[in-house]
Amino acid sequence: MRTLNATLDPAGRDLLASLEGPLAIERQQPEARAIAASGPLTFDYVADDGVVCPVADWAAIAPERAPTVLFLPGLLGRNAHWDSVARELSKHARCVCFGIPYTELRGSRCSVDGITSMAASFTRRHLNGAAAVVGSSIGGHTAVRMALDHPELVSAMVLMGSSGLKEERGASEFRLAPSREWLAERFGVMFHRPEVHVSQHELDRLHRMFANRESTRSFIRLARSTRGDHLSASLDRVRVPTLVLWGSDDVVTPRSAALQFASGIRGAELCWIEECGHAPMVEQPAAVARGIGAFLGRIRSSLDTMDPAVGLR
Repeated sequence: MRTLNATLDPAGRDLLASLEGPLAIERQQPEARAIAASGPLTFDYVADDGVVCPVADWAAIAPERAPTVLFLPGLLGRNAHWDSVARELSKHARCVCFGIPYTELRGSRCSVDGITSMAASFTRRHLNGAAAVVGSSIGGHTAVRMALDHPELVSAMVLMGSSGLKEERGASEFRLAPSREWLAERFGVMFHRPEVHVSQHELDRLHRMFANRESTRSFIRLARSTRGDHLSASLDRVRVPTLVLWGSDDVVTPRSAALQFASGIRGAELCWIEECGHAPMVEQPAAVARGIGAFLGRIRSSLDTMDPAVGLR
């Protein structure tokens, strides 16, 4: 373990033409056609069972032959939370944000295994090779599962506030039809400075989401699934370069979890982000982009020796 401190223009049309599989394009209005030149191409990925996942692909502003970075959100996350990080990191990499509608998942899909299968299918169909997978909270848990179960799809891994080892705030604390006041308190614990990051817009979104009892049940089911899939005994089988990038003030997944990920994964690096809680991409996006960019630069030569079937030699 190493510890560090730390619609479419022609390019967009070419990118769209390269994608395979069932897609529903989200934005085709004439006034939106320049979006891909300065920001992401957005579209919906439709999984085999009909689950619709929003995607934001920043390939149009990335350098040619740049490595691909796949972002996986936490349970309350959305693609827009990665915008500042992706815009900065797109100077060096193709950034793809894979939105997962966690509270809309049902049945076997509503589990860590179900999410991992869906993320792996998307990566296999649309990213033309392995990606460096950046995961927040349950997204980090999914990244580890992908590295273990689908090593050919993961070239490197960045974990931020990942579940799978220890969480201080769990599903047992959640309730059906929560009030706005209760959501403000529950959502606020994610941040070092909740007064800055808990906006009325986000509270409106969460209140609408959890007004649906089935959505709340899916949220609770997934939170319980992360606790039932403990990763401690599997970390020594991870064979990809890994950065554990953690908020130093995270009270949801504490510092002890970061230390365990970093010590359990062979060769993993650990970097603390100061004055940051459970959502580094929202609280400290510049530090996150710098951390990931520096990490990709350090491992670039290592990736050239990667055997996608077995990881680093």
